[in-house]
Amino acid sequence: MKHKHLKVWMAALTVAVGLVAAGCILSGEFIFVVEGDGTITSTDTVLDNLHVDLTSNSTWNDHKDDIKSIVDIKFECKFTNNRSDSASGELYISKNLYTTVSDVKDNATLVFSGLGLAGNESRTVSFSESSTYISNLDTVLSLLESGEFYVYGIASDTPFSVTVSGVGTPGSDQEHLRLMVTISAGK
Repeated sequence: MKHKHLKVWMAALTVAVGLVAAGCILSGEFIFVVEGDGTITSTDTVLDNLHVDLTSNSTWNDHKDDIKSIVDIKFECKFTNNRSDSASGELYISKNLYTTVSDVKDNATLVFSGLGLAGNESRTVSFSESSTYISNLDTVLSLLESGEFYVYGIASDTPFSVTVSGVGTPGSDQEHLRLMVTISAGK
């Protein structure tokens, strides 16, 4: 009797190993990191953005049709308050390209808020620290489904002037604002 159960377990293990070896993982969580090219510098009158295109990311392409949910989003970046008065840094995302701060606040999804910056202060936010400031994960999935979206860096108060840039040594591969997305996917 023990040999029969052993054969069943061995057969199941063989099938599972075969599926994994063939690249047929049926479900799981997948993490991909997107690096933005450039910085975002916005004021209350001049809006800047970062265009993100996931369609060139192999992890995204491998799992985009099977995404069930966005488990987590994190940012790694440096916020700089370019004014002498305090500001609260925010990041919004949208599938649409907007040209005014009021359009972003009225129509885009706030995903990062509450980062207090003193006058002329720069502050680096790590992936782990950014989870403190993340909101609206439940609405992010629909924004990411198309594979392309815009990230806007602004401040909650006006007037403001903020720059959102990458972390790392200037000129290095790490000098990019980075977005880490964890997805749950399955067939």
